[in-house]
Amino acid sequence: MEVSSKLKDLAKKCATQGHRLYIVGGYVRDSIIGNISHDIDICSNASPDDMITIAHSLKLKAHIVNKQLGTVHIGDEKESYEYTPFRVESYGTPGEHSPNAVKFVDDIDTDYLRRDITINSIYYDILDDKIVDPASGTKDIVTHTIRTTNQPHITLNDDGLRILRIIRFASTLDYHIEHKTIRAIKKYRTRLNAISKERIVDELQKCVVADLKYNSHSTAFIDYINRLRLIPIIWGRKARKVHKLNKAEKDNFYALPDTARLVGLYAIIIHKTLFTYLSHKHLAYYINCILGHDGLKESSQHIRTTEKILLITENLNYGKDTINASINYLQSSTGERMVIDMCLNKKSKKTLSDNITYIKDKNLPLGVHELDIVPQDLIDVGIDNKFIGRILQALYNLVLNLKIKNDKQMLVDTALQIHNQFKNIK
Repeated sequence: MEVSSKLKDLAKKCATQGHRLYIVGGYVRDSIIGNISHDIDICSNASPDDMITIAHSLKLKAHIVNKQLGTVHIGDEKESYEYTPFRVESYGTPGEHSPNAVKFVDDIDTDYLRRDITINSIYYDILDDKIVDPASGTKDIVTHTIRTTNQPHITLNDDGLRILRIIRFASTLDYHIEHKTIRAIKKYRTRLNAISKERIVDELQKCVVADLKYNSHSTAFIDYINRLRLIPIIWGRKARKVHKLNKAEKDNFYALPDTARLVGLYAIIIHKTLFTYLSHKHLAYYINCILGHDGLKESSQHIRTTEKILLITENLNYGKDTINASINYLQSSTGERMVIDMCLNKKSKKTLSDNITYIKDKNLPLGVHELDIVPQDLIDVGIDNKFIGRILQALYNLVLNLKIKNDKQMLVDTALQIHNQFKNIK
């Protein structure tokens, strides 16, 4: 296994102090598989303070990242490692992710049992250049198996987030989850409710693109959230009737570019919960209940994008303001358009196609920015600055409805008329 001279020096220095230094986790797993990995996690029976002292003696920077877990960041400008001492973890509330008590121990045989899956529980002895594999993770690599290191009911009951992590690794590597672990996930899937929404979202962001990391072409993420009925658990009460994505939705999801995957999944699932037309205001409120503060606590950017996609979709599906919806479709990114296409019914796809032809034939502007006029033109003819935004929007709507042409002089004349109306309103 490739190990830098600095890390070997750190291992030698640890040995002089009575500590055996190991690499553990993803770097070891990926090295065995043949994948490239850059994140190096190291461990030993040295206390965090002892490890900081050892690192400083080698002119390496080191500081504690998490005092409870004993995590220490070590490195310099060229390379770095994350160190944790061997430990045992105890959990309070089932599934809560973070241990409420940690005890540092001296041996691997105790440490490995706290880890999630066997392929992440393989240790590499740096000085002896050998694999230490107490959980038989190397065998699971050979058989392409995802299996919990400890008994699955212990592993999943301690930390509900491991359910999504297990699915993510199955997708990343195109491995299968062994049956005993599957049964435990079904039993303990509600442990995800004990996990903070921020952590859920962070894990979902990794899951939706996991198959792209090593080009595994695996559909494991959607397959397992379908099979294990996780959609109502993750997306809450409003998604309680959405048990799975169908084959077409799954295929369309995996055809999306990485940048559209997460929002695409949100849009597909929320779209499946909508059974009637909602106005923009009510749709925004509904989406916020699922993705906002009372739901997944997603970023405002992802919420706005999901809202935009679903507003276009619902307007086209229900025949509401379809010209504007079609223009907004044309202004959307390629990935967003693909998501919208997934959610349109056959009739609305025909409406969209006809509208796009109409927009092109009439050379309609795709936004205020495409009007044959700019704000300075309005200022130059004496229009109050405070009215400019409203007037431009009014002009745009008139052009869309073919009331006036997208001609500079006609736009200026109409703007003056609108301005006079605004001034006369008391």
